[in-house]
Amino acid sequence: PHVNFSLSHGCKGRFMTFDTGCNSFMFLNDFYYKKSLKGKNKDLFMKQIEWVDIGSVSYSVHGIEKGNEHVFMKFDEVKLGNLMCINNIPTEVSSGGTVIGCRILEYGSMIMDSNAHTLTFQPYDKTSENINITQHEKTVFIRVDNDKMVVSLINPNGKEYKQGLRKGDVLIECNGVPITCKDDYLLRVRPQIDKLESYKAKFKNKEGQIIEIERNK
Repeated sequence: PHVNFSLSHGCKGRFMTFDTGCNSFMFLNDFYYKKSLKGKNKDLFMKQIEWVDIGSVSYSVHGIEKGNEHVFMKFDEVKLGNLMCINNIPTEVSSGGTVIGCRILEYGSMIMDSNAHTLTFQPYDKTSENINITQHEKTVFIRVDNDKMVVSLINPNGKEYKQGLRKGDVLIECNGVPITCKDDYLLRVRPQIDKLESYKAKFKNKEGQIIEIERNK
């Protein structure tokens, strides 16, 4: 399904919508990002950029995706038809496809009508035309590298960076659980930290030093 939408300061477009379960509320592909930089609201659009880094964050069909520039933004609002999503919406710009609706099922239901061939998003709060986005900005990304969980992107203004964490550091422990391979993280640790408001983790850098961080969601 596709929806028409517009940004607070940027472009208008026709984008896919579904629940991805990611932290960022939406992804904005490279084409629309560059289009916005040339628009009449260019300066306002640029002010919404939080941080920029180069790296890869996931696997593609061909293995680890090639490192690209990732731009992390916060939009004042995203308009989906007559519905307004507000409150500093965390957004990622990359060269990949465009997605709206990360965890969108936290805010409403998707109603399918097979007879009319329609898919409608119905907010849980039917009395308001606004959805208040409450997701937190993600400041660290880790990915699999040689069966280890490695920091691939990090916000230089984030708390974790100030605690000494850097790109290339390897995750070795989380909340007391040792992590020796990707399965330790994906099967034992990740399902637990998704439910927690805060957690502690240990990383090892290239010099062999241990960096301990505490993260509050």
